[in-house]
Amino acid sequence: NKEDERLEAESEGTTGSRALFHESEEETETEDITKPSPLWREARHLEIQKPESTLDLELETPLEQMEEQEVVDDPVRMYLHEIGRVHLLTAAEEKDLARKMEEGIRIKEIKQGYLQRYGRDPSATEIIITILLELSQASTTIHLLQEQLQLTPAASFLENISNAKLRESIDSEIRPQLILAIAHQTDKSIPEAGQLLTELALNINLLPRNR
Repeated sequence: NKEDERLEAESEGTTGSRALFHESEEETETEDITKPSPLWREARHLEIQKPESTLDLELETPLEQMEEQEVVDDPVRMYLHEIGRVHLLTAAEEKDLARKMEEGIRIKEIKQGYLQRYGRDPSATEIIITILLELSQASTTIHLLQEQLQLTPAASFLENISNAKLRESIDSEIRPQLILAIAHQTDKSIPEAGQLLTELALNINLLPRNR
């Protein structure tokens, strides 16, 4: 009947409208996908700031600091590094230091000998007296040195041992010829003669010098 035909026509019209609306939505979505957003276009022109790499940071480290770190990591290099900062002694300073060390050992020996003999530590005056007694016992060696050095004996014993040339001959490095001559005249071996002259030099140097 006519009523049924009218309802069917309205239904078909509604279905067609829905189809058209659906197609319109799909086209709109397609356009949204294919057309770039204004924000996206702006973002493309922005420069992305990359974080500084570890390598760049390491290169900015001062070279001196890197070298110091390497020195600390290597004990040998650290030792050499520290030596480079220390004032090195000259040859004369080394000899003077060695002489002072030997004199210190000699004084210690005198103190120990005095303590064993008298049961107490010696005073400074008693140390000087002990040294003078040992020097008097070495008078023969001193006389032989004067002959080898062609020195004229002085009037007093103190003047003899204070002679600058005599002191200089045994103060630092003793000449081998002098040691050999003293060894021959005292019937001692060369090492014994060398030790005798070394002890003589130490005792003479420990005495106060006239100013």
